[in-house]
Amino acid sequence: MTLQALRVLLKKEPPRNKKLLVLCTTSCREVLEDLKILSKFSAVLHVPNLSTPEHLLNVIEESDVFSKKQVQEIERYLHQHKARVFVGIRKLLGLIDMARQIEENYRVMKFLTKLEDEGCLDMGTSILH
Repeated sequence: MTLQALRVLLKKEPPRNKKLLVLCTTSCREVLEDLKILSKFSAVLHVPNLSTPEHLLNVIEESDVFSKKQVQEIERYLHQHKARVFVGIRKLLGLIDMARQIEENYRVMKFLTKLEDEGCLDMGTSILH
C-alpha cells in the first residue's frame, strides 16, 4: 500500500508554481532499483558514514539535544578512549533523538553506551586489537 502511494506521488506533478522535494534514504540501493523507484529521482547523492570523533561531535553540537558541558564530556570520553567512529547520519540522528527522551543526568552515558552497543564506536578494547 505504501509503495503504491509513493509511486503515485512520485509520478504526480506538483501544483502550478510549486516545487516538490522528495528525499529518500537507504543503505540498500538495490531495493530501490528492484522496486523500480530509483529512476523516479533526479539525483542520487552518496553520503558516507561519519568516521571521526569530530564528525560525530559536529552533528551532536548542531542537534541542540546536549548542553555545551555534555558535548565537552562526550568529546573528552571519545579522546580518552581513542574511539574510532563509524556511523551513518540517519542512525546517529535516531540515537540523538532517543537521547532527547533520556533524563539529562543520564543522557551522555546512555548515549555513549548506545553508540557502542550499536557498533558505531570502536574503543579499541576488542581481543582482536
